[in-house]
Amino acid sequence: MKHARILLILLAAVLTTACSKLPPMTGLDDDVLSLREHYFSTHPDGKFNDNIKRGEVTRGMHVVEVLAAWGLPNMRWAVQHSPDHHWAYFVRDNATQTINGYELVFENRLLVRWIVAKDVDAKQWPPRNETTLPIESAGFTTSGGGLSGDTRRP
Repeated sequence: MKHARILLILLAAVLTTACSKLPPMTGLDDDVLSLREHYFSTHPDGKFNDNIKRGEVTRGMHVVEVLAAWGLPNMRWAVQHSPDHHWAYFVRDNATQTINGYELVFENRLLVRWIVAKDVDAKQWPPRNETTLPIESAGFTTSGGGLSGDTRRP
């Protein structure tokens, strides 16, 4: 029984390590590419610059770095009495002609985790409830091309 528990822990560690970044976002519009160029000009030695160039999102990225990599999310919200902010991206899988959902969770404006859902209905996913607030109600707004309260503006 002890060996089975150790194997499960090792398997969980391997899976967590293997899923340390999301797949690259492709087909970005000119606005996102322009934002990305501006980000690189103001952050030439950024820790995640290589990921951003490839359109990848990974744990530890600041919201501005995620914006430079993937652009604006399709949806943003917060949970009442929680420091978390959630962003959702809907991406068409051209091979299956389905929509995949990516829910990114930020704590203190840093990406800490995500949820991937295959073949989602954008009207039903991600699930929300009465504690879900529009992101503007949670004190996190966009204005003037940057993020209010953000000290690392693009």
